[in-house]
Amino acid sequence: MTSILQTWHLMALNASEEPSLPPSFDPKNQSQRVMTTQLILAAAAGLTAFLTFCVVRTRWNDIYAPRVRSRPGLPVLSSSMFGWIVPFLRISDDQILDHCGLDAYVFLGFFKMSMQLLGVCLFFGVTVISPIRLAFTGDYDYDNPHTNSSLSLDFTSRSASHHYQIDPTTPDIPPNSYLWTYVIFVYVFTFISTYFLRLQTLKVVRLRQKYLGLQNSITDRTIRFAGIPKHLQDEENLAAHIKSLGIGGVQSVTICRNWDELDKLVMKHEKVVRKLESAWATYIRRARSLQITPNMNSNINLDTPINLDENSDPLDTGANAQENSPLLDDADLLDPYTEDHSSTLRPKIRIGFCGLSGRKVDAIDYYTDRLEDIERRIHAARQKAYKSTGNSFVTMSDVASAQMVSQAVLDPKPHRLVAYLAPSPSDIIWKNIYMGRAERLIRTWSITVIIAVLSIAFVVPVSYLATFLNYKPIAKVWPALGRLLKNSPPLMFFVTGLLPPVIFTLLNVSIPYLYDYLSSLQGFVSRSDVELSVITKNFFFIFVNLFVVFTIAGTASNYWSFIKDTTKIAYLLASSLRELSLFYGDLIILQGLAMFPFRLLQIGSVLKFPIAWAKAKTTRDYIEMTKPPNFNYGLMLPQPILILVICLIYSVMSTKILACGLMYFVLGYITYKYQLLYSMEHVHHSTGRAWPIIFYRVSAGLLLFQLTMVGVLALHEAYFLATLLAFAPVITAGFILNFYRNYSPLCFFIALKSIHRRVRPRASSWTLDEEREKHQLFVNPSLIKPLEKPIITLNPRLPSGSTVHEYTISR
Repeated sequence: MTSILQTWHLMALNASEEPSLPPSFDPKNQSQRVMTTQLILAAAAGLTAFLTFCVVRTRWNDIYAPRVRSRPGLPVLSSSMFGWIVPFLRISDDQILDHCGLDAYVFLGFFKMSMQLLGVCLFFGVTVISPIRLAFTGDYDYDNPHTNSSLSLDFTSRSASHHYQIDPTTPDIPPNSYLWTYVIFVYVFTFISTYFLRLQTLKVVRLRQKYLGLQNSITDRTIRFAGIPKHLQDEENLAAHIKSLGIGGVQSVTICRNWDELDKLVMKHEKVVRKLESAWATYIRRARSLQITPNMNSNINLDTPINLDENSDPLDTGANAQENSPLLDDADLLDPYTEDHSSTLRPKIRIGFCGLSGRKVDAIDYYTDRLEDIERRIHAARQKAYKSTGNSFVTMSDVASAQMVSQAVLDPKPHRLVAYLAPSPSDIIWKNIYMGRAERLIRTWSITVIIAVLSIAFVVPVSYLATFLNYKPIAKVWPALGRLLKNSPPLMFFVTGLLPPVIFTLLNVSIPYLYDYLSSLQGFVSRSDVELSVITKNFFFIFVNLFVVFTIAGTASNYWSFIKDTTKIAYLLASSLRELSLFYGDLIILQGLAMFPFRLLQIGSVLKFPIAWAKAKTTRDYIEMTKPPNFNYGLMLPQPILILVICLIYSVMSTKILACGLMYFVLGYITYKYQLLYSMEHVHHSTGRAWPIIFYRVSAGLLLFQLTMVGVLALHEAYFLATLLAFAPVITAGFILNFYRNYSPLCFFIALKSIHRRVRPRASSWTLDEEREKHQLFVNPSLIKPLEKPIITLNPRLPSGSTVHEYTISR
């Protein structure tokens, strides 16, 4: 930390030495050229990606429409190049809810709300704020101090300022009277923002209560208990205790025990299955290369086909369904002509250290023997008694009882018999369920400290990145590069104009994966909890490091001033944000116009697919290639929230940033809507609990917007007008408090009045969550899940849409 402060101090001391700009360097023309070039490049890249997507969309269904196979009711899109667009846009919110669930509805609803909010703000900016500012100052936007007009309206700005600029010497109109517009529209935009936030909150709450109130799945009736005392760590005793509390009937109880030994055996079993499949695939490939066709033994269980269904893992059914079926008899798998070649065709492995030493043995025989041995050990381990933990899952007789238990205080002692709503059985991370309280606490604090250290460590590179926005800071910090830029205007144009938004975007995209990994180590009991934690961590990083630090670092001289006197934060924000308006406009253009079409194209999946295809050996490998990638809200949601916050902060100052933000959310809505409906899967669900996270962070952005405008007015020495904004944060704080008290509980629980006790007889009326949780139990899968069996076929590359059974019997 000391080195960081010293770096800041040295940069501040060097701020007094002003390097001269190149003679041909015009800041005004530079700003216009950067925006124009960024817009052209982003539009060209985005249009190319979109046209490519339209061409390959129907040709590569395994990448762009894998969910069509598993969701029969999904709207069918036209196979023509552009004919799919209009029917796709007409897909309603109800259809999104039916096919994607409540989380997708909340996520896409945030984009729609942002479009509406920014659209209204843009209307007032174009018709009222910017014309008034133009008439008084000659500037259409409160923009970069080197720029007299925004790029897109440069001609309009010059002509209008020539005809309509107010004469500052006119006695009846004070030159700064236009600043009243800022005050008025701070309140107007605050009320508009709170209106749309409240409207979307009501939509989410009402739909959530209706949607979840209709459900009667096992998850909706189950409670997770933590801190169970020793005398209640038994199924019968715990059930009797809960019944004695008079809060409803108990249907079943599962005491979580330390099944770590069993879990490790099952994981080892899965690894050996894959190695055995690989050995068989190698052997069959060698036999077929000699034009020798192995015969499938009749003992192979092919009675149940493997269907690629989103509601069940295709690799957990079919050939795996009969746990006690015999393993492949490899001697019978070959026809008589292969007997003479058996010793040379069958793969060999070394059984010494890491497969590098020891004697060579037949790989198929070796892995078959290991598999049989592990299965015997698993059968024995399933019969063993394990030490109980302080956690359990209790399924109540009805949803209303579960809701009452989850909101009640059940024990007078703290940390004892604490009730939580249970996650879905498939969402549970079982190894974390029976993690001790001390270990979970150590993990939580350790990850917190690591994240804090990383956040501080990223201050220096982010700060240096900010210096690349202007020639003068570059010349101070890196004189050699400054001289090179001074002699090469095109290079300066690239380094100071185009490069920073690209680097910023790369940081914005890559760093969240690190926080996703760290959150997975923190000990959360469900994957949905991990995802929600990733949202908060990633937003904290990009907001603090990639926005606040970057903004404060925009001017080198601001460093030491900010450290010495934090009361200057409003001034610093106002001055730095004005200088960075061009950068944030370029950033939003890049991430919206260029990045979203490439997200739609799923360029990562396209590039990985041929590599995975070349590496795949077994049928299981090819089946896994066709599974839709996971849509992670923890990686996708923080950036749009930050973009909306930036747009709100600039809402009064820059109309062009509002326009860029509106374009960003329109393209983002289309991109994510298609991915959630057709090309990606969100396997676990948090029942819309991301909305409070969105609400609080957008509201915090409103407070920052108001603080920034106080600084803008203070920079104009309009101190009286600045004091008039004192009520805006109070209004916003009251709005946040009202949400916390009255709406937040409805985002986590179901009101008893919303619960429908009548059982719906038809399966067609089930929600997506109920379909996913059908036949699931709150039992560790290692105890009851049928053990995997090898999937062996003559040709591992199954035809699209076929099953192992269908392909094998038709060979």
